[in-house]
Amino acid sequence: MSKPACIFQNCHSESISKGLCSKHKQARWNAEQKGKAWPLNADGTYNPSLCPSLAIEAQAPAPAPAPAPAPAPVAPAPVAPVDNSAAKSKAEMLEELLSGGKDERVDELITRISTLENSISAHYRIDIDHGKGKVVKVEGLNHRVTPYVIDLVAADKMPYLVGPAGSGKTTLAEKVAAALDLDFYSTGAVVQKYELTGFVDATGTYQESSFYKAYKYGGLFLFDELDASSPAAIVAFNAALENGHWACPSGEMVIRHKDFRVIASANTYGKGATLSYVGRNPLDGSTIDRFAFVIMNYDFALTAAIKGVAYDGKQAPLRYTVKENSEHDISSYFRDVTLYADAVDAMGIKHIISPRAAINGVDMLRRNVKRSVVEESFIWKGLDADSVKKIRQHAADALAKLDREEN
Repeated sequence: MSKPACIFQNCHSESISKGLCSKHKQARWNAEQKGKAWPLNADGTYNPSLCPSLAIEAQAPAPAPAPAPAPAPVAPAPVAPVDNSAAKSKAEMLEELLSGGKDERVDELITRISTLENSISAHYRIDIDHGKGKVVKVEGLNHRVTPYVIDLVAADKMPYLVGPAGSGKTTLAEKVAAALDLDFYSTGAVVQKYELTGFVDATGTYQESSFYKAYKYGGLFLFDELDASSPAAIVAFNAALENGHWACPSGEMVIRHKDFRVIASANTYGKGATLSYVGRNPLDGSTIDRFAFVIMNYDFALTAAIKGVAYDGKQAPLRYTVKENSEHDISSYFRDVTLYADAVDAMGIKHIISPRAAINGVDMLRRNVKRSVVEESFIWKGLDADSVKKIRQHAADALAKLDREEN
């Protein structure tokens, strides 16, 4: 015995549930989820005014047949109330669409949907405005912190990417260079100073380093594994960054190019060896103070999207901006940086909060970066949570005292 046809006007598909075929059952479910009325009149005819947002093509009514007794109208299936108390799982929704009961296709559909959702979360577009009407679109699969790092480098700040091995720090730096239309140069851990500065060989010829080329001609220079490099090389590196010129081994006084940009990467926060990275050196305070720290952990949503596999984790792109930071917000940040610096000195905490934290932070706040992100990059830089809490409390107490004295 064949099943009855769908009650939807001029639809001759087989009914699977409550008088509806699979297509119109799905349409009704979509309407319910949006709190819309099901687009049928009482006589079962399609009424687009009841639910115009649904993409359902109404069939044109067929020519009237010869006069014949009209069949008794079939009442539309009752609409169940929308239950918004809890979101249904993918499996529950799919099983409902498949007429109830476990179906072997459910697991496959869930996997496909999860894979698609994961790909979308890691595949997004970043627009970089270079001015004069030039906008570069960075499209493709990206690590979740990529937009923020691009923003930092575009603002002539120096990101310090801190994260575990294999988190994609070098790949991210290459993408930043491409986004900003810069040549890309890099070096790994520098054991001997000449690996950074270059050297004069036995014939008297200067052998240029990647750093020399980027510094002189412009480009993005990635100093990878900064925390595993020679202190002497880092001192030379700092001097070149600070002075705007650099005496290279050939005797040439090299002027820093206006398009020279830097990213450093490391496995630690610059405080020395850890259980996982025993060969890391502590960085001096002047080095740490120059950089904007960006935590770059594993992005498994990105990895899953690259490999085309399902992943149910929740790793969305970093939401690092706000609609607008007011001048009051920016002034409050500047004031708090001075209070934090006083607190560090008063409590003897070994941590530098210099005017750079105020200057760089204000610059990024004016680019509408969230204050919490700015503080992590330019003030706290991996400082332990207990010390941060103590500094904040000391600053709050100092501010309260000032308010009392003024009143």
